[in-house]
Formats: sequence, structure tokens, C-alpha cells
Amino acid sequence: MVGTLHPNFKKLIRKFIESQHHNYEDDYMYYVEDMIKYFDDIDKTDIFSGIFNYIIEEEDEDPLDYIDTSELGKWFYSDDIIKILRDSGWMEKYFTLNKYKDHVTKEGVVIPIFGDIKWEGDTPYLIIDRWDEFQELFYSEDKDLVERVLGEDWGELYSIDRVDFMDEVWSELDEKSLQHIKDYIKDNGFIGRELDYDEDPDGGGLREDMLENNDLLGELINDEDMFDELKRELSNFYRWAYEGAAEDELFKSLKDDIESLLGSEGEWDMVKSKKEGGSDRHILKFDVSKIFMDILERYIECEGNLPEDDYGYFLEVLGKTLYCEDDMLETPDMGYFYPDHTKVSEHLNYNVLGNL
Repeated sequence: MVGTLHPNFKKLIRKFIESQHHNYEDDYMYYVEDMIKYFDDIDKTDIFSGIFNYIIEEEDEDPLDYIDTSELGKWFYSDDIIKILRDSGWMEKYFTLNKYKDHVTKEGVVIPIFGDIKWEGDTPYLIIDRWDEFQELFYSEDKDLVERVLGEDWGELYSIDRVDFMDEVWSELDEKSLQHIKDYIKDNGFIGRELDYDEDPDGGGLREDMLENNDLLGELINDEDMFDELKRELSNFYRWAYEGAAEDELFKSLKDDIESLLGSEGEWDMVKSKKEGGSDRHILKFDVSKIFMDILERYIECEGNLPEDDYGYFLEVLGKTLYCEDDMLETPDMGYFYPDHTKVSEHLNYNVLGNL
């Protein structure tokens, strides 16, 4: 505390303020330069800490009701401002959970400090509509990928031009998918069609017994012109499978990072429409009580300003704090990211059974 610098520091502050005959509510900064000259042997941050402490203890009021942190920013860097707020006792008395709860007017109107925070008792919940709103927390070069992975619309992650049919498609099909393909061939009139296949010397065309040899059937689909459309479909199923497996894996990775940062898992909830005939909407709800005050304090340390003076949404404050600390969330490097092979196979077989 500033009182340790001089045993009678508070008395000196009081004496100076009273001698000026100023009303600090109207012109608080008016006599600051005179005060700095008056206490020319004391650091300016300690002078301001003393002034703040005087108003807090003697007047029992919040100094920031009369002077905002942007005015302090004309004199100090952010680390000095946070020092003033701490040393004066402001952080202890006024920087509390209650400060950030919704205000209710005499008319019963609820005025939230942050538009995306809903309070349930002493618990703040972050409320958003969609997962891709969290792109606010990622570096700018990652935002496009975050939107494609977390967004509601399909976003292509890869451009797979060439698919090795035998190695990437046929080798990954399970027994159910193989049987489904065989049934498809039987049901769509392929049996008896002419083959270019060298091992069909009698020219009898495709026979049902050829379908029993999986390796032979794969080669036929790969090489025979009559199977070109089927081959394209199966290759497209693989492309979709690769994209789907990658998106699932990336979604889980990004979701885990976001929930780890927020300190809770997201829960879907329903908000009833207040308008007659209006539509209810689904929301994502996160308990952010573990990080709420810590993030607000870190914001002040970074910016030297109160977060509510700069932003109307907690998610914006969180993103700006991470940016200031150079600790934003990151996506995997797509140049080195490959989806789990097993998951690709699962998606491929699902596509075959569901779409062929």
C-alpha cells in the first residue's frame, strides 16, 4: 500500500485535496499536475494510488465513477494502471463478481454488463448460438479452418483429385459393404454383360460366380468400362469418408481445446421465444465461473482499461486477452494432418451402405 511510503501519506493527500477547494466529482483531473508537483519526491503511480485510496476510504466511493481508465492511460502504461488499482485497494473492494452481474433498473429492466453472459445465482454462463462463434479465440490465419470445421455448412478441407481405387477404396471395404456391392451389381443388370476381361475366353460375360472372388471383383470394377459409374461413386464415397473423418477429428480437437479453455463442457439448451408465434432457438451454454474474473483481471493487466468499457461481450474480452498475451488457440497444421485411418474406413463403409 502507498501508506508504507510515508507514514502520513493519506493525511497529506487529504490536506492537499481540501486546500484546493475542488469538487473531484466534477474536475478530478484538474489539480493532478499540481499534486504531482506538490509531491515531487514521490512516484506518480503512488500519488494516484494515494488519491484512489483517499476516495475509497474517506469518501467510500469508487474513483472510477469519476475518472475512467482511459484518462489514466494518458499518464501510465497498463502495468502501472493495474498497480494503482491494486495498491489503492480498488481491486479488493470494487473488482468483484457482483460488479459484473446484470443490473436491474427500478422499472425492472435487466441491463447486462456482457450480452453473452447469463447469470444463474453467482454462476456466469457464456451463451452462444453456434460453435463457429469461437473463431474469435483463434489466430487470424486459423479462422477460415475453424469456420469450416465448426460451422453448420459443409466446408471442404481437402482437394482429393486422384483416388487409388484398389489401395484406398476396395481394400477398406468390410464384408457388409462388399455384399451390398454384389447385390447392387445383381440388381442392376450387370450379370451377363460383355467383359473385356482377359480371363473370359468363352465370351460369356459377367457371371455370378465371379462376384464371390473379392479380389477379382475389385479388379473388374477398377478395369471394366461398364463399372465406370460404380467406380466413380465408390471413389467419391472415399473422398467423403476422408473429409468426414478429418472433420470429425478436427471438430473434437477444437472442441476439446475450447472447453479446456472455458473450464466446462458445452450444453445445448432451449430458449423460448418471448413473441407470440415466434420460434424457439437452441443455444450453447458454458459455465465460465472458473475463468470469468481471472480473464477480466488479465484484460485489465493487458489493456490498462476495464473490459466492459471496451466490449459488450465476454467472448470478445476473452479473445482480446488471449491475443494480448499471444496465447490464442491454434488449429493443427493441415499440411501435416491426416485423419485416423480406421475412422476413414468406418465412414467409407457407412457411405457405401447408406448411399449406394
